[in-house]
Amino acid sequence: VNAAGLSAALRHGGGGGFKSKARMTVRERENAFVAEFAMPREEVFADMPRAGSTFSVNFARTGDTAGGISTWAKVGTNLNSPSRFGKVLWGGVKPYFDARLEKSAAVVRSLKTPAARAAGQKAFAPLAAAVRSHGAGVESFASLERLFAAFDQAVSAISLGGRPLVVYTPRTP
Repeated sequence: VNAAGLSAALRHGGGGGFKSKARMTVRERENAFVAEFAMPREEVFADMPRAGSTFSVNFARTGDTAGGISTWAKVGTNLNSPSRFGKVLWGGVKPYFDARLEKSAAVVRSLKTPAARAAGQKAFAPLAAAVRSHGAGVESFASLERLFAAFDQAVSAISLGGRPLVVYTPRTP
């Protein structure tokens, strides 16, 4: 959809003849425009996603006013890079973090020894407290994601039983 309200919808791999029933509205602002989309669920999903699940998405626009092509998520020169797409949290932030917290609790329960489970529980407790107190707010998303990453790293170290661990994190442009 562009600032004039003209739109096009494409379905990846769906062949020709696709006609979306999506509704779009556009509001112009100084130096920008806001586009809102309402897409029928059946055009996006075969089955209703569970609250807390995620899926990848990207939006692109082309044309002279876009300077060629621009995308919502930075994908570089390959527009078909789902691993670099943005993330949509189905059902909101709270169900997403509740689901992540349950998976983290299962990881702690799966640790092999009582000592490892105790150490995992010690790493898990502050994460659980942070999610309970801040897990519903979008403004806490980045800090909670960092806490989950730190927890994952701690559990990896616990699983290794004190053996050295090297973590390689590739830089993304």
